[in-house]
Amino acid sequence: MSSPQSLKDQCKSLPSSPGIYMMKNRRGEVIYVGKAKNLKHRVRHYFQSSATEALKTRKLVSQIHSFDVTMVATEVEALLLERSLVRLYRPKFNVLLRDDKSFPYIKADMQSPWPRITIVRSRDPHDGATYIGPYSNQRLMFHSLKWVHKIFPLVRCSPYEFTHAKRPCNYYGMKLCPAPCHKKVCPDSYKKMVHEALDVLRGNHQSLREDLNTKMLHASEQEDYEKAALYRDQLSALEGLNQQDQSTYKQIAEADIISLWHQEHHASFYVLHLRNHIISEARDFVVTRPTYQSLESLLEQFLLQFYDRSPPPVKIILPLPLANSTAISDALAHRKIHLPQSQPSKKRSATEGYTIAPPKLVSPRRTEEKKLMETALKNAQFALLNHRKLHHTHDGELERVSMELGLTLNKVECIDISHFAGSAMVASLVRFVDGVPDKSGYRKFNISPLQPQSQNHNDDYEAIRQIMTRRLAYEDMPDLIVIDGGKGQLSSATKVTKELLAGRSMPKILAIAKARSRDTAATASTFDRLFLGHGKAPIPLIPGTPNHRFFSQLRDEAHRFAITHHRKRFRKIRHNSQLEQVKGIGKVTRHNLLMAFGSLEHLQNATIEEICAVKGMNTHKAYALKDHLKSLGISNL
Repeated sequence: MSSPQSLKDQCKSLPSSPGIYMMKNRRGEVIYVGKAKNLKHRVRHYFQSSATEALKTRKLVSQIHSFDVTMVATEVEALLLERSLVRLYRPKFNVLLRDDKSFPYIKADMQSPWPRITIVRSRDPHDGATYIGPYSNQRLMFHSLKWVHKIFPLVRCSPYEFTHAKRPCNYYGMKLCPAPCHKKVCPDSYKKMVHEALDVLRGNHQSLREDLNTKMLHASEQEDYEKAALYRDQLSALEGLNQQDQSTYKQIAEADIISLWHQEHHASFYVLHLRNHIISEARDFVVTRPTYQSLESLLEQFLLQFYDRSPPPVKIILPLPLANSTAISDALAHRKIHLPQSQPSKKRSATEGYTIAPPKLVSPRRTEEKKLMETALKNAQFALLNHRKLHHTHDGELERVSMELGLTLNKVECIDISHFAGSAMVASLVRFVDGVPDKSGYRKFNISPLQPQSQNHNDDYEAIRQIMTRRLAYEDMPDLIVIDGGKGQLSSATKVTKELLAGRSMPKILAIAKARSRDTAATASTFDRLFLGHGKAPIPLIPGTPNHRFFSQLRDEAHRFAITHHRKRFRKIRHNSQLEQVKGIGKVTRHNLLMAFGSLEHLQNATIEEICAVKGMNTHKAYALKDHLKSLGISNL
């Protein structure tokens, strides 16, 4: 690592302009990305004594080996670049949101002769189509479409089905489609109906309700009861659509209300989505809050990441004012639209800088806005309280296990071997960080065929040696490695670790063995046992204790992951004949061998001359086949 003094000296030559900075560790990995109005002052602050008073800041600074800076012209450009780099590198010291899905839109291509209402995931500003959304609540979107299709008979089939239809579909029989594929339908009247459907989806129901009621009464007076019944059913469907509007807010048509609550090292965001005067969805996020980071900066990062995939509404109501709200609003307005690769490159490049209208970032002022903010704040408090309760109990148990065994359990890995009679042997490695599964650290291994040792060809000790050799080749060492097994597996893992990491710091290695039969005399043998090595007596894992809960969860997760991988590999091997694993033997030769000898047992007992007599075989292949069958130690397929 570069010394703090050398890094501080590098800060003296930094410019005093806006930009972003990237902190890197000794492996060149980006561990933090930040923005600055003044790069020189901001970066230099990290290497001053006052900045390292916070624990997380000290941890960040201790891992900084170098840093890069990029100057930009304005603060908005810095915000945009910071958002892109955080999404690209996902630095571990930045606040990262895990929910990065894109939200769907309702689309109607009015340039089509028979426009359809469809659902899409992205918005093309140059296709001339009408879009409504995005919908963060997909259930609400599908519910609305269901009632709209009951009110308006619209074309639902694809253009291909429309062109090749031999007769009207069932929707025509149910009076849910006018069937322009075979019937005469006025295109202008149909497009007018599509516009009315879009108005309903936007929440404009009143004019349609009055129109349908007038048509129903007129049809009844004309004694056209079939048409009157149709209008009645459409009115009923419209009422069903209106049932979702029980909780309306007249003063707010479209907005997101974002509340923020913090305690110690965590912060909770709660977002209420209002669309068409109703709450369409509510979502909460609990993130780790660095102590050196202000609430204003935390809120800025949340906004930039939350609206990275979906465009913001026209108004965002915030719990606290932002000093640079104009820059944030402009940054949120910059949207990049990714078109399919099949479209010409010129059209793709033309949309790369597409910008939407900047949203208004405001504080709650009206009565409805204040009530909604109070509701969101209560939910944010509740979400953080639940999060802290769960993690406090969990962290307390992990601390008890660590103190009782004298181990560091920040990063723990567990290895499990799985096979069936020695075939399809695989291994799994799972990682727990602070007692929680870290899926990014999960690994699957295929174990090479083992050489038979006397009569035992499924040697777990040799398999453990293979896996530990491959695992120790990586630099990112855990605090503890747990082997699913007993003394033998622990001895094998310890031996290879000492060989490969001689003179370097080694992770602690333990083994966890399943309980023995309760028929034995020893009481401790009825429990799972933890082997510590070095001649120490095993520790019984008594059910109900923190030790038992932690190590059982760790072992069970490794076993589940290993079994899943083993089943896939075993099915693959089972479906491929053992004969085809020999180089030079394909499907045709395999068929010839089985037709000649009938089974692997007879083939195993055959002589080299008899095998060479089969079409497609020679002496080299025959010897290779005999060696392979001998290593398998089986008599039939």
